Amino acid sequence: MFEDFDNASGRRIAFYQQIGKNVMESPLMGRLMRLCGIRLISAYAILASIGDINRFECPKELVSYFGLAPRVRQSGLSTRTGGVGDEGRRDVRAVLTQAAYSVLKSKNESGKKLKEWALKLKARKHLHLVISAIARKIAVAVWYALKGFIPEILDAEKELNAKLKGRRGTL
Repeated sequence: MFEDFDNASGRRIAFYQQIGKNVMESPLMGRLMRLCGIRLISAYAILASIGDINRFECPKELVSYFGLAPRVRQSGLSTRTGGVGDEGRRDVRAVLTQAAYSVLKSKNESGKKLKEWALKLKARKHLHLVISAIARKIAVAVWYALKGFIPEILDAEKELNAKLKGRRGTL
């Protein structure tokens, strides 16, 4: 059992290094790494699931693809919105949700504006809705970043270097 565990550890390290190499070589993954909350595995998973960004005409389509659009319930004249439904890519939605949690817990200056917005929202809404809202904002920023625009939730150069720490020398 110890040998199996040791072999699995070695394979995991090799996979992680390969992912790091792919991220360092790809300009698109580099753009994603600049976003608040997105790290190595997140960038890789998001780009792998999206494929060609040109198949999404607007950020709203990408948000719907990930299943992060708010659920709308209509009955008669009343309309209510709620949390996200069960549609979309669960795997990537989980990655974006983790990225949203990291933004909320972050002490970095670059994500301060997004975090302040989220804390104001948290005063009025449940934490799960706030996390979904942050994940939606990250998904929109992903669309803009992959289209070549500069989204407003970029990390500062210091945080980017911390994300890439050890990647440049070991690959």
